Amino acid sequence: MAKIAKFNGGFCGRLQEKLKKDYLCSPKICFMFQQELINEIVEKGLMSLDWTMQPQSLYEPVEYMLSIGGKHIRPKLCLTSYNLFSDNIGQTVVWPAVALEVFHQFTLLHDDIMDKAKLRRGVPSVVAKWDSNSALLSGDAMLVTAYTLLEKIDAKLLPQKRVWSHFLEN
Repeated sequence: MAKIAKFNGGFCGRLQEKLKKDYLCSPKICFMFQQELINEIVEKGLMSLDWTMQPQSLYEPVEYMLSIGGKHIRPKLCLTSYNLFSDNIGQTVVWPAVALEVFHQFTLLHDDIMDKAKLRRGVPSVVAKWDSNSALLSGDAMLVTAYTLLEKIDAKLLPQKRVWSHFLEN
C-alpha cells in the first residue's frame, strides 16, 4: 500500500488563504475554486502517493499505471461537488477524492487483465509490460490503498446513519 504523504506544508490551506485575500471574498461566502486549482489539488494528491516500497515488482506497475495519464474526472468532480458546500478543501476531503481515482485505475488494471489488453492510453498496458499475475497483485495493492485513503475522511463529513443500516432494518 502506498505511503501517504502530507501535502507540502498545508498546500490547500495556503492556497485558499491566498485566493481569498486576492479575491477579497467575504468569510461568510463559500469560495469556489477555479477548475484549474481543483485540477492542481488532484494532481498533487496523486503525485504525493509514494509507490517506491518493496517489493518493487508489486509497486512499480502501480506507479506506471497512475503515470500514464487520464482525465482524473472522478476526483475532480468529487472536490468540485464538495466545494459547492464548503471552501475547506483539506486533506480529509482530498484523500477520499484521490481514493476514487486509485480505485478507478484499479478497475482499469483488472479490465486489462480480463481483455488481455496490449495498450492502455496508447502505451503498453501493465499486462503487456509485466504480466497478468503482476497486474493482478498490483491492482489488489491499489484497491487496499484506495480503502486506506477512504479511511482518512473526517467522520463529521459522513452521515450519522450508515447506508447499510437502512437495508438491514427492512
